[in-house]
Amino acid sequence: MLGSVAVAAFTATSKIGNILTQGFTSVGQTITTYCGQNAGKDDIDRIQSGTRSAMLISGIYAVAIGGIAVLALPLLIQLFFESGADLTTMMPYARTYMYLCASFYIPLAMIFVYRNAIQGCGYGAPSMILGFAELVARLVMAFISMKVGSYLLAVACDPAAWLVAGILAYIIFRVILKDMRSRRMSL
Repeated sequence: MLGSVAVAAFTATSKIGNILTQGFTSVGQTITTYCGQNAGKDDIDRIQSGTRSAMLISGIYAVAIGGIAVLALPLLIQLFFESGADLTTMMPYARTYMYLCASFYIPLAMIFVYRNAIQGCGYGAPSMILGFAELVARLVMAFISMKVGSYLLAVACDPAAWLVAGILAYIIFRVILKDMRSRRMSL
């Protein structure tokens, strides 16, 4: 429906985004260990301050890579095509993808920080719920984009999933901290 040019631009630009967002994975892995150690020590205040710091670092990183992605897109996209490829037809699709996705890197950072903090605190089921919420948000957006035939809505599948799961992860994390505090009080 959208054609090979749109698909090629989408694929290349999503690879650029995947490479640039690898820093979130590192922060997520770090916060899992950090929260696990502090949960074992029952230091809830330290868990809270550590996740706040991780979110600050991830937020700054999100803004930085978002800026890089948007500004350097014409150069970065060339890495995925042969030197003679005509990128002028792809750039409108690539820009749409990158501008929209980069605008939602902070909710993506929230997923990595809070989901991994939740796991580190020993709560596995909420992480599965967050994964399911991401899946449902993607499916809903994909279904709508297919019905409408909109490239913008197809691109919005990831940002919609990030927004839903990021907000949900933050809420669940706050509930878990409250639960951990109430457990500590009852001991």
